[in-house]
Amino acid sequence: MTQPTWRCLFLIAPLALGACGKDDTETTAGSTSSESDTETTDDSDPTTSSSGSESDTTAGPTTDEPTTEPTTDPTTDTTTDPTTDPTTDPTTGNPVDYDAFRFNSMEIVDPHFFAVGCNVDITGQVNDQIGDGVSMDADDPPDGNLDLNLVLRWEDLDLGSANGDNEFGTATCTVPSSNPICSEGPDNMFQAAKYVHSDTACLMPDMGVLSYGPLDTVPGPCHTTGPIDLFTLNLGDFGIPLRMVEISAQYQGDPPAAMIAGIMRGFLTQADAEAATLPPDLPIVGGMSIADITCKPGDLDDLNGEPGWWFYVKFSANRAQWSG
Repeated sequence: MTQPTWRCLFLIAPLALGACGKDDTETTAGSTSSESDTETTDDSDPTTSSSGSESDTTAGPTTDEPTTEPTTDPTTDTTTDPTTDPTTDPTTGNPVDYDAFRFNSMEIVDPHFFAVGCNVDITGQVNDQIGDGVSMDADDPPDGNLDLNLVLRWEDLDLGSANGDNEFGTATCTVPSSNPICSEGPDNMFQAAKYVHSDTACLMPDMGVLSYGPLDTVPGPCHTTGPIDLFTLNLGDFGIPLRMVEISAQYQGDPPAAMIAGIMRGFLTQADAEAATLPPDLPIVGGMSIADITCKPGDLDDLNGEPGWWFYVKFSANRAQWSG
């Protein structure tokens, strides 16, 4: 996928000088905490915990950020067994007709990205390019596919079920974004997730880690996934490897035609951010790490004592046709 517009955003960044209180506190990568298995429960409602407490992560959202370390090597994504075709029923050999919802709007709301230290806020430009990616085919020449495709899919979506299994990942989806046809291409990856359906137990943002304004709790009736150990949010020129990813959104319609007021959150460790390098030919920020362009007033967030940033992404999604 060729996206020249991604590289253009850094050319105009100096024109958007923002007011960012540069953090004078030096931060160093903390020691990596021990890993423990993530425990999920299929037949129980999610629980909430008070801020600052540590508890086992369940399939539902919590007021606290999840404190369970991922069991996945942070350098790799968890994928399905490569010997099994996830789009084919293993019993019949027929294609699986998934219920699928594709993200048709996305906006990173916390933290922010900066160029020239913490002086030029380029988050708006990054979000503009994300918006183009989910709504356009900007390849040169166009290939008929939308550029950024995040999809939640179920083998059989049942709003009457309190909990169950689904998958989240990247897909190949055709234009237009209002009626996409999605399929699983050779470079696409999906990861299994537990979910709950609820009128009240929806994802609650932790206001204690938000640096750029409050976020509302996702309203019900909602779909909320349990934590996914690791998912790399691919933004074209760079990817953000997020741990303990949770996704929550309100259903619209019955049967649902869309998901609205959605929030996706995940944790980017400082070590992962320092290891992820931007392409060297990008103007201004070329060769820098994601840690170099991610600014947060005050102290960094943490996951089990490991420093980093909790990322919050607002989104909406519309139903997509799935082509097995």
